[in-house]
Amino acid sequence: MRALKYLLCLSIVVILSGCATTTHVRTDLSFTPKRAKLSKTVLLEVPQETRDYVAEAKYGWQAFRIPVGQGVEANALAAFGSVIEKVTLEKGGESPDRTIEVSIAPGTGIRLGTFTFSKNAFKIALKCDVKTPDGKLMWSTNATAEASKRKAAGFLGGPFGYSAYTAALRDAAADAMQQALQKMADDLYKAKAQAF
Repeated sequence: MRALKYLLCLSIVVILSGCATTTHVRTDLSFTPKRAKLSKTVLLEVPQETRDYVAEAKYGWQAFRIPVGQGVEANALAAFGSVIEKVTLEKGGESPDRTIEVSIAPGTGIRLGTFTFSKNAFKIALKCDVKTPDGKLMWSTNATAEASKRKAAGFLGGPFGYSAYTAALRDAAADAMQQALQKMADDLYKAKAQAF
């Protein structure tokens, strides 16, 4: 009973102190590979502005942050690697057939649920430009995806509910990013004649 009172007091202090909770997007998302990948070599570029992008939402005094830009490069590498034979981040060496630039577009954000058992939602908007090695734009697409999640442990409230609340937000962000990047990779595969 004493431990329960301590945990309850601790969670109230955390909520009222106005601190921020940072939840990271996984960098090991999986994507559906094509049986016959495009036999091309591409250089993947993610602008620094995208790498530094942090989505944030506030609920009362509490701020919830997802540095979503930190997950774009690794996951985009896997997504485009599922449809193209060679995707690299290394400049120099073998000359790439194309450069793929992936950036975060307006519309990316968090929608928080009211209670710890409510659904948390994350929406991501991405832009993809395929360019020749000399910078000529060959093809472009946008992908937007939204996912919402809740965890059963959110019904427990207190620190367990709070932990479930942030876990739901993390999982929603991962699902949204996976869906958007999968759509981009599939769109590029379908538009290979225009892009390459």
